Amino acid sequence: MDASRRRPQVVDALLRLADAEVATKKGISGTMLKTAYSGAKKASAGSVRQGIDRLLPGIARALDPHFEAKGDLAFGTYLADPARSGQVADELLAVADSAAARASRATPSALSTPPSAARARSTASPPCRAWARRSRGRALSTPCG
Repeated sequence: MDASRRRPQVVDALLRLADAEVATKKGISGTMLKTAYSGAKKASAGSVRQGIDRLLPGIARALDPHFEAKGDLAFGTYLADPARSGQVADELLAVADSAAARASRATPSALSTPPSAARARSTASPPCRAWARRSRGRALSTPCG
């Protein structure tokens, strides 16, 4: 099976793993995690799946050296060995942290644009649209009222 047909299966498996892992969490932090995870899934259908799909190349790069080093051991057994499981977890968390850092630097324009500029962009007046493009999120007085 080629990689383009295998990728959705890998994403599905990781999604099931995430669902199962979140379901095992207990206590206040578990409740908070379950609430956030459920909210993310409800807020945008497919958002968790898309996130996993975006992380997949980084996850594969992080796991590849371990796959090469596993020898005859089953990959899961190799990863679960207490001698390396912490290192593998740290490497996978670094992938997620890197993606989170990139996402925080790429603030959507709707969140960074003041309401006056958003209003100006939505009007039919060409001068107002030009002002909105020039202002690019700066707090300027609007000629568009």
